[in-house]
Amino acid sequence: MEEEAEAPLLLGRYRLLQEAGSGGYATVQLAWDTRIQRKVAVKCLELGDAEGNLNSQDLTDQDSWDQVPGLEEARTAALLNHPNIVTVYDFAVEDSCAYLFMEYVDGLTLRQVMQEAREDMNTDMVAAVFSDVAHALTYAHDNQVLHLDIKPENVLINHEGQVKVSDFGLATLSGSQGFSSATGGTIGYMPPEQIRLQQLDERCDEWALASLTYEMISDQNPFRVRSLSKAAETIENAEIALPSLCMEGLTDEADDVICYALDPDRDERYDTVADFANELLPLLGNAEEGHRQLADLVFRACDDGEVEPEPTPRGPIPSLGKTGRAILTRLWAAANTAALGFAALSFIPAVGKWDDPIYLGVYAALIAAAAILPHIGVTLALIAFGLALFVNEAFIPGVALVAAAAGWWYTCGRKDPLLACATTAPATAGLLGFSWVAPLLAGLSKDVKGSLIASLMSLLIATLLAGLGSASLLGYLQGAATYPGGSYSDVLVTFITTPAFWVLAATWVLSALITAAIARKGTRRWAITSAITGCLVLVAGYLGASFVEVGALVVPEPLFFGITAATLAASIAGAFCLFPPMRGKE
Repeated sequence: MEEEAEAPLLLGRYRLLQEAGSGGYATVQLAWDTRIQRKVAVKCLELGDAEGNLNSQDLTDQDSWDQVPGLEEARTAALLNHPNIVTVYDFAVEDSCAYLFMEYVDGLTLRQVMQEAREDMNTDMVAAVFSDVAHALTYAHDNQVLHLDIKPENVLINHEGQVKVSDFGLATLSGSQGFSSATGGTIGYMPPEQIRLQQLDERCDEWALASLTYEMISDQNPFRVRSLSKAAETIENAEIALPSLCMEGLTDEADDVICYALDPDRDERYDTVADFANELLPLLGNAEEGHRQLADLVFRACDDGEVEPEPTPRGPIPSLGKTGRAILTRLWAAANTAALGFAALSFIPAVGKWDDPIYLGVYAALIAAAAILPHIGVTLALIAFGLALFVNEAFIPGVALVAAAAGWWYTCGRKDPLLACATTAPATAGLLGFSWVAPLLAGLSKDVKGSLIASLMSLLIATLLAGLGSASLLGYLQGAATYPGGSYSDVLVTFITTPAFWVLAATWVLSALITAAIARKGTRRWAITSAITGCLVLVAGYLGASFVEVGALVVPEPLFFGITAATLAASIAGAFCLFPPMRGKE
């Protein structure tokens, strides 16, 4: 039986493969360019009106060519050669269709990414998308081009996590009289001046970018309505939730910036998209890390079988979503607060006993505060512990803890609830003798500066807890009678003036920095590697401290190996919970 003849090539060159999408007056086909040997996207537009009174035979002069739909888009896009803008290769007309040949972006639209990410969308991903779209718009505006239809469907993300802006179908070029009005757009992403067909400038695209960014953060667009007649009124009367309340890790400083760009009055917005980006980007996450996460998400969602599966396929252990992280941080913060309160109650008699209703009421209030607002609750617990030390005549340690807690909260504690919990980990982990998991967990935040501050704060907490009697950074229950008969200050001073303490302190901070530096690569494999490396640094520090103390290498006791195993297990568990797998290979 003879093989079925292949369909004829479009324009003698392009083999149509499949339809990639449709909307408005055009369809998009995936095609193979037989000459260049690459995939391309072909936007197909019907010529003429409903009666089809324009075809290729009518295109005899410049005036008739200017009537062709898509040609203006091709001319405009041809001006824009930028890595974050979809490239237009060619434009042609055949019979009753016009064809726009564009770069094929193998990946997902931002709309699909948001649907795939669901609760896993974070400040890193937002930073990656926002940064690339802002760069694309800034470049277009510098070339006197407005996009006028920025929306999730027109933002594409490929397998490398690179973001590209597409569809300059509504793009407007600036003439001698400035930009003109638009004749279209998408409700929810058009500012009032575009809806009212007023003369436009780049602040129109700025508003659309702010609306898109708000949607990434909150998972909703409050400006969408069914009727165009109500769209402008909806924007002017909208009462939106603050962005910082919608996404973990976003500070309230970002609220003002985003709301400023969303102002219905364009004169109240930033003058340019570049100004908007300069204000917002420092308040978002790590864009480089966001690109890695986007690449991983696109790879998993678009896996087309080209990657050879494992002999016995197993789905990756998923990372915690936004809800899971929120529950984890609240439970963890409540546990840390409870442990600090327990330490104050049990080891500092002047504060009170379990049968004291006033103390128990304060104790319960602190735990509840930590469960509701982790960074507030643990900070209050630290301040309460510092005040308890002060009341019991440990004046310098008490004041130092209160001052450090306030400074730590302002610099990084309030910005990341998980980092706040890692900082106070010695309160709970110290009960079991492995307080030094704190710097490893702080390092998993991937923020080197934040990890440094958090590790120093956790070191202070572990040191003050060790002064309760154990004189050990590993925990504060075991060996609680190391210095019997001495005051808290006496025990603490004796402990911190030993050379061994400073060796351990140095490796404590070093392990956090190394863990953060490796974890910044952003996938579960690197996170586990960072945890193992950080743990080895801590073990080396412990052996070094022992050598300094006794003048020879000492074989650790069996308990030490158990502590090390518990530390490593806890940090690896954190890596599995908080980090995505690398492109389906784990």
